[in-house]
Amino acid sequence: MLRRLSTGTITVVLSLAASLFSIQTQAATSKEQTAEELARALKINQQYLTQSSPLAIDRDGQPVLETDRFRFLLMKGDDDGDRELMDMHRTFAQNLPSDMILVLVTEKYSASSVQAKFSKWLPKDRFIIASGSNIGDASWGRDSYPYPVYKDSVGNVELIAHEYYRSFSGQKLISDAVSSKNTAHHSFVYVGGNLQAAENGDCFIVDSRRTFGLPDSQFLSVFRCKTITRFPHLVGIGDVDEVLKILPNNVMLTNQKSYKAKLESMGYSVVMLPEVKDSYRTYANSVILNDTVFMPTYGGALDIEATKVYESMGYKVIGIRSNGLSDYRHGSIHCLTMTYPDMDLRGLLSSLGLSTSR
Repeated sequence: MLRRLSTGTITVVLSLAASLFSIQTQAATSKEQTAEELARALKINQQYLTQSSPLAIDRDGQPVLETDRFRFLLMKGDDDGDRELMDMHRTFAQNLPSDMILVLVTEKYSASSVQAKFSKWLPKDRFIIASGSNIGDASWGRDSYPYPVYKDSVGNVELIAHEYYRSFSGQKLISDAVSSKNTAHHSFVYVGGNLQAAENGDCFIVDSRRTFGLPDSQFLSVFRCKTITRFPHLVGIGDVDEVLKILPNNVMLTNQKSYKAKLESMGYSVVMLPEVKDSYRTYANSVILNDTVFMPTYGGALDIEATKVYESMGYKVIGIRSNGLSDYRHGSIHCLTMTYPDMDLRGLLSSLGLSTSR
């Protein structure tokens, strides 16, 4: 005989089921690598460093800067039903600088729905649908998409295609396209969120697990850094874009007071961003497009304080709510996007292994 469950019991069961579903969803979409993903990445890099000859250090060029004049903003076009992701998409689309193109990465079966969604916010000639089959985890663009560098002193852009600790077939397609003048393929694992450069070529990373065992020489040779500074891993998952934002004229924004003395000893002027203690939330994980800062917001008084910091630097600030993205996915709007300077569009999309439609 079946027993009738009380309303209270049903509520508890449904609540537990929802919690389990939420936990599974959060685990599946978190930016942070699992133990298995870390072990795989370390193995790949150990093999790479053992089998590869040391690369010559090229003193020309340097990494693209956070505040450069960008032509392309890239992100995954699907929002997976996440309200914050949809809000991020809409906000970027509706406030995209007039000289920029939005490139939306998606599976071919989603291309039509992505186009329909963004057509509500942008004219069709302002965005491109870049679609492929079984491309894998394209969500965290700063980590999985090729990292841009200037390969010479006149500003020609090269895309550094590295491996990703998750399945992302765009990287394999890049590997097949090494003859592209815009792309250099390297079979080591790294994430672009853990590298930022200053105007003089100084590069900064957090010395966390997310360096995946790479020595300084990799950054000096492949990413064209002039110097490497490794900060201790104090907060978050261990990417530099959680704790540092590099601005022109030797200005550094950081939310870590312990970094201040080191930066000042290197000749930088340091301005403190507010820190959300014991949290993955961070105001450093912003995207700067021309004179506008797209900044994560969380609905508290610190939003106002962080806004004033960026405004004091001369920027207009547009907030994008990031509570769930930061709390559960362990990333925010800088992590979810990638920015490239002007380059040959065909070469850009070919390097990503994607076809296009408008």
